[in-house]
Amino acid sequence: MIIPVFENILTATLSELSAAKKSIKIVMAWFTDPDLFEKLIEMSNKAVDIDLVLLDHASNKNNIMVPTSHKPYGLFKLELDRLRETGANIVLIDAHLEFYLHSKFCIIDSQTVITGSYNWTYSARTHIENIVIIRDGKIAKAYDNEFQRISTRKLQILKPKALPRCKTCDGFAVTVRIYDYFDSNQSYDEVKDILFCLNEPLEHLEEIDDLQDWSFTLGEVQEQVNYAIELEQGMTPGLEISPKQRMRRFGDALSEFLGSRNDLNFDNAQNAVLILAKRTADEEKDCEFPKIEIIWHNDLVGDFAEVFEYCSEDLMEQLYG
Repeated sequence: MIIPVFENILTATLSELSAAKKSIKIVMAWFTDPDLFEKLIEMSNKAVDIDLVLLDHASNKNNIMVPTSHKPYGLFKLELDRLRETGANIVLIDAHLEFYLHSKFCIIDSQTVITGSYNWTYSARTHIENIVIIRDGKIAKAYDNEFQRISTRKLQILKPKALPRCKTCDGFAVTVRIYDYFDSNQSYDEVKDILFCLNEPLEHLEEIDDLQDWSFTLGEVQEQVNYAIELEQGMTPGLEISPKQRMRRFGDALSEFLGSRNDLNFDNAQNAVLILAKRTADEEKDCEFPKIEIIWHNDLVGDFAEVFEYCSEDLMEQLYG
């Protein structure tokens, strides 16, 4: 049975959720409707298994002013911790680092599917939207397979299968490109590439003699970001761009040059995962082996970046001593 719904979509959805006996699985791009959220908490407290895959985006985290049936008109925020405390399982998808999630569907008791254009947002109540309610076990099974594919793709993407291997211990490693950057008025000057092993960071450090062939230089990216900011400030007198905002734009520009953050495949000769770092101390100061600072990495190599910064003085001494 297929039931198309064009009006009173929220009421129809709440009614279907209320009828759940065993499980509710949701894939949703945007979720800011307080009544739907409270309904999930209610059903979870009734021992219905709740699984939610949600886009990890600021729009799903901000406070919004809404009237609800559960409290007076006021601020509402999607408090995922409240839902987790009831035993619900929540998977957050980062559109920048993983993949862009735009699907929206719900599976109830492995028998009923709700899908369509309707996001679970408060604003969607006033939109021209549609859903279909499908009562068919075979179709529900197909959607359940898609739910599993989406929820597990995050784990697959974050597996370190793309990482190069340490030649000494065969453990996972990453390529680190180190730049000299002692003066904020200078451009970045390339220094060297190294293969950095997480198992034995100092003992298995391998310097790569030939710099990999990249289709850009860091200085070029920096200049393009600065030029774009100058144009923006010229068009909007008095506009202030904070160092944090400037660094975010720099990171976004690096992502474009390095390749898709979604696939974690970067455009270089060895298809290696990369950390970019810079030596931060002033070369004229009494600091023979300056510390280094990570200027770009993603979640996949976050642990490497932390260890690399932690032992940076010893690494610099080994590399330049």
